[in-house]
Amino acid sequence: MSGLPAWPIRASAAGWPGGGAPAQPDGPRRREDPKPVADQAALDPRAAHIHLGRDEAVLEARLRARERAIELGFGATDITLISTAVSELARFCVEHAGAGEIIIHAVRTDGHSGICITAVLPAPALTCLNAGTPDGTPSGGLGLGLAGVKRLMDDFAVTSIGTCTTITARKWLRP
Repeated sequence: MSGLPAWPIRASAAGWPGGGAPAQPDGPRRREDPKPVADQAALDPRAAHIHLGRDEAVLEARLRARERAIELGFGATDITLISTAVSELARFCVEHAGAGEIIIHAVRTDGHSGICITAVLPAPALTCLNAGTPDGTPSGGLGLGLAGVKRLMDDFAVTSIGTCTTITARKWLRP
C-alpha cells in the first residue's frame, strides 16, 4: 500500500455529532469521522440512490449530485467541485469494485448544512485502496481518484466492516 494516501479506516462512528462544528466562520474544518449515511440519508426525502455497475451510472450520479447541490444553494464553484468528486468516486466504484451504490443527500448538523456523498462498495477497504495506481489514483476518470475526492470535499472518511467499504465525503455550505 505504499504510495497511497493514509485515510482513516474506522469500524464505527462513535463521537458524531458531538465532536464539534463541521465548519467554522473562517471556512470549513475537515472532520475525519462523518456520521453513517443510513442515519441522515433516511431523514432526507430527496436522497438519491444510484446503483453502480455500468458506465452510464457514473454520469447519472454526477448529474444527480449537481442537481442536489443547486437545490441546496451551493455556488457555481462548489457545484463543480461536488460534481467532480462524485464522478471520480463513482468511477472508482465501477472500475475497482465492479458495482456499488452512490447515495446523495442533504446533511445538517450543529446548525450547518451541506451535502453528503456516500459510496458503498461490496469489497473490503484494503482491496479497494490497493486497486488504484501507485499514487492512489484510478486509471480512468480525470485521474483524481480518492485522493482527489478528499481534496475537493470538506470531510472524507473510509469505513470498512467485513467485506463492505463505505466512503463518505461531505461539502458544507459556506456561511
